[in-house]
Amino acid sequence: MINSNDKNAISKLKMKVEKLTKIQEDMKACNKIIKDKKDKKVDRLIEILKISSREATELMKPDFCGRVGFPSFSLTNNNANIRATQARITQLEKAAQFETEESMIGGVKVVKNAELMRIQFFFDGKPEHEVISLMKKHGFKWSPTNVCWQRLWNDNALVAIRYYIEPELIKINNNSSNSN
Repeated sequence: MINSNDKNAISKLKMKVEKLTKIQEDMKACNKIIKDKKDKKVDRLIEILKISSREATELMKPDFCGRVGFPSFSLTNNNANIRATQARITQLEKAAQFETEESMIGGVKVVKNAELMRIQFFFDGKPEHEVISLMKKHGFKWSPTNVCWQRLWNDNALVAIRYYIEPELIKINNNSSNSN
């Protein structure tokens, strides 16, 4: 597991993509050899995959469904892992360009913390039950360490703030100032 807060996360993820890509290529080459009509398939599998002759022989045996080699779902799953890892690299590269910002929404201090990759809401005292429910509903969690409600800084968090939390906090703030 590669943590997003790790300073070397992008390089580690790029190495992971390279490894997964090599595995994908090896599985495809292996399946091509197994389906090939030429002889010495075991020797060619040993050469490409760097496995023992016993393991190469096992690849040549059909599984419970009669499939030989690597099943198509293995290739599909590995390819999905490659795409997901590449998407995460893109997300982390984008996040590396973030800068810490502070603003106020409905009387609440909001910090987009680039160092922690979190969006944080700092309330004066304990917020009302209605506000706590709103924060929880949109993925924010209470952080005793940072004494705030926070969430991972991503596009979904920004949408939740803009379209759901900000209007509600402004409405709640207006209602409380009207009642005073």
